[in-house]
Amino acid sequence: WANTFGFNNTYGLAVRKDVAEKYNIKTFSDLAKASPNLTFGAEYDFFGREDGFARLQSTYGMKFKSQVDMDSGLKYQAIKSGKVDAIDIF
Repeated sequence: WANTFGFNNTYGLAVRKDVAEKYNIKTFSDLAKASPNLTFGAEYDFFGREDGFARLQSTYGMKFKSQVDMDSGLKYQAIKSGKVDAIDIF
């Protein structure tokens, strides 16, 4: 096998810059504190994965105001337009 190239294949989270600045979000713990004021968007399988949304809730205490199940191709438009405040990224 060849050596790795420094890439990984894991989930992350993204928030808009204005949201990050408004709530001073720099870490997942900061996002958890702000989560009751925010809407989270992700594709349906992220909500169903054992290591997905439920794990964010149990590990970091994230309790978003609402969650939106959306097509993975639409979540980037949704965060840009302000329909959601945070999304999962891959």
